[in-house]
Amino acid sequence: MSNDTAWLNEQKNKLLETQNRLREIRQNRTGIIEKYSGAREREPILIDISNFEVNFEARQDCQDAAKDGLIFSNPLKIMEVTSPFGHRTNAIPNNHEGTDYRASIKTFVYASEAGTITMALIEPPSNISKSNSSNLRIDHGKGWETRYIHLDSFVVKEQEIVTKGQLIGYSGNRKNTIAHLHFEIRKNNVPKNPENFLKR
Repeated sequence: MSNDTAWLNEQKNKLLETQNRLREIRQNRTGIIEKYSGAREREPILIDISNFEVNFEARQDCQDAAKDGLIFSNPLKIMEVTSPFGHRTNAIPNNHEGTDYRASIKTFVYASEAGTITMALIEPPSNISKSNSSNLRIDHGKGWETRYIHLDSFVVKEQEIVTKGQLIGYSGNRKNTIAHLHFEIRKNNVPKNPENFLKR
């Protein structure tokens, strides 16, 4: 066999290999397309996009706040969630409009952003609360507001202007619950998930 014949046979074999490989790729691609288009199998396509949705929402919320010149900071030195934002089945109310963070009684609570105190309401002890409870609200402008619930006492007063990170009060407690701070972030009175804004 001459060198030319050997070379032609070698090229012919390579061509056959390439054709066979292309045929396999084409068949695999067709199978995938037919499976997902439902031509052969009518199986539902289930894609878990929950993490994507959460990350997108968090990014969008942060961008909205940043456009208004706000970057919310942690109201506590240590942030440990005891009850998350949103729907919950084992507590009242079912729709939780903020996030609860573990906080021993008298833990320092700080302003998450600069603003004006619009409410500083102390509720005395009752059959619901073991100690003083409260509702403290800060208006940050452009529709943004933070709320700090279950405080034991304040070191600020209504209409006072506070700076970001300023001490505003001390955490309290509620009967039959773990001592905690209930913290809310709202835009035009619509509750937002605080975890979307805070550094962890």
